[in-house]
Amino acid sequence: YGRTVFQYAVDCMMSSTFVQDLADKVPPEHLEKEYPMAQATHKTPMASVFAGGAVNPNRGFSLVRMLVLRGVPVRPHEFQYHTHSAILNSHELMEWVDDELLVSHTYVTLVIGCGVHCGRDLPPAQRSQLAKLRGDGHTDTRMRIARFLGVRVGAELGRLRRAAEVWRQCQVAAVDASCTWKVTQIRAALRKRGLDTKGLKAELMERLERAYRRQ
Repeated sequence: YGRTVFQYAVDCMMSSTFVQDLADKVPPEHLEKEYPMAQATHKTPMASVFAGGAVNPNRGFSLVRMLVLRGVPVRPHEFQYHTHSAILNSHELMEWVDDELLVSHTYVTLVIGCGVHCGRDLPPAQRSQLAKLRGDGHTDTRMRIARFLGVRVGAELGRLRRAAEVWRQCQVAAVDASCTWKVTQIRAALRKRGLDTKGLKAELMERLERAYRRQ
């Protein structure tokens, strides 16, 4: 029917471990390939794993992260926030990508900034050992240190930034979808963010909208 083996494994809700192992074995283009089935609700692996997160959040979260870091494009139409669960899942993804970008920023500003670019006029005893890593000749060493510390660099960092940009744009759709929620659903979303859950529906919606726009 046009589905790849990888798409079939995703659609059948096979375990995240199995799907990640399979991703190492199939051609890279299968990780993002659309299949032309008119009756298909989700046409790409990315859309399928995000939608599947409503049933199994841990699996969906894990597989979206895997696909993003492997370079699969993040497209707005694949992240439809029409349900309460989908919006909560998108919040988890935004927290993850923001944390990853913060770690990278901290590494660059503190480790590289305070070490590699520290003052050259300090006495030897006061100089950071990282100052020895100055210069283009040590770029590879700095990158290996970053990877050892779990810092996203290079292509992975670029993929995270692009994903974050798309997901932030999708927050507008999340606000529109939440307008039809019940009060209990709005309070659940606020509680997820550690926000106050007291008040009438209009107050709760305004509070939730402000939270979306801050992301």
